[in-house]
Amino acid sequence: MTTNMYRKVLLLCDGWAFMIVIVVVYYLLLLLQMQTGFLFQATLMRLEFDKFTIPAASLSLFDIVAVLVLIPIMDHLVYPLVSYCGISFTPLRRIGVGMLLASASVIVAGVIEIYRRNTWTDGGFCVQTVFNETRNASSVNVFWQIPQFVLVGSSEVLMVITGM
Repeated sequence: MTTNMYRKVLLLCDGWAFMIVIVVVYYLLLLLQMQTGFLFQATLMRLEFDKFTIPAASLSLFDIVAVLVLIPIMDHLVYPLVSYCGISFTPLRRIGVGMLLASASVIVAGVIEIYRRNTWTDGGFCVQTVFNETRNASSVNVFWQIPQFVLVGSSEVLMVITGM
């Protein structure tokens, strides 16, 4: 391609359009974290309890429940209250807050991972079977992952529902 063709492509890619593409790609990467990184992290945490075992992928239900609970709360309580207070909570601001919540979920996952690894290296581990493999896992309870799934669900309410 010639430099003239590059200039034409850049002119087509308006600055705002380029930013929107970057934001969408960033958000989709954060959502993929939930299906890959969060799941892998769950397999390395304690899944087996006295009378039951939790499948690692079942924690994504907390994301779904957060979305189902928060949509009516946001529509009937939060948005009218914010509007009543005189704050303009525009769709762009909702999307921005949704991005911050998605980023917060990854930060929470990182903090939990540090805690999980430190517990494991200090001798706090258990032996369990995950995906038909016996492996050593941290003794940290898998339910510590609930906040990161709820944050992802909250971000979906603000970002995805607003963008529809």
